[in-house]
Amino acid sequence: MAFDEAGMENAGRERAGLKRANGRLEALAGRSPEPDADGDAVPFALPVRMRDVLRAATDRDHRELDALVGEVWESRAAYVAYLAMNHLAHRVLEPVLETALDRFEALRPYHCVRGALLADLEALGERSGRGDGPAAPVACDLPAAIGLIYVLEGSRLGARMLHGRVASAPWRSVSSDLPMTFFEASRSTENFNGRMAHLEQLISGRTALDASVASARAAFALFRDAAERARQFQPARVDRKDAR
Repeated sequence: MAFDEAGMENAGRERAGLKRANGRLEALAGRSPEPDADGDAVPFALPVRMRDVLRAATDRDHRELDALVGEVWESRAAYVAYLAMNHLAHRVLEPVLETALDRFEALRPYHCVRGALLADLEALGERSGRGDGPAAPVACDLPAAIGLIYVLEGSRLGARMLHGRVASAPWRSVSSDLPMTFFEASRSTENFNGRMAHLEQLISGRTALDASVASARAAFALFRDAAERARQFQPARVDRKDAR
């Protein structure tokens, strides 16, 4: 039987990544990492960086969302679905985060973008959906708010990467007035790594980190729900109340 060497190598990398993530969690809790099957201690970097743990813990969630969204630059319909997904998710998550911002000044600055997303949809004559949307999470404490910020501002990091591809897409020639308010708003947001470096100073202990991870994963789940709903968008005038 022939072995898939590339597949084995990728699987090995994934196992090593999980070991490192678990090692970081153990280090944050003040414990020594568990040895692996060969008796070797799992390596981890010190100091532990919250964003590294969040990235490892949400890696599968991120990949599943990317698979749902697909290639945003492929067509006008794909771009509209991308905007609709983001508007559905942001209009649910941002009000929850705004409540936390009022309680915890250290979380600022945060720039809301659901209005920019609505402006793009209005300009396209589309809507992100009416009636029931994704269920809103419960009011969040400081660690949970940081998990939300990780996902929301991470979505803008992705938007900055997509901006150029959408702007240069072949179908853009027949949509020269394509609105990109959300992309432009994302370009002006805080440096993501610097933002996370600031926020991780507010996290102390394994319990707080676990709460941030759980919140980030819940936010990814809501984005996936929004992506599914966005596939059902219909051309229609967008009500301004949808931004609230």
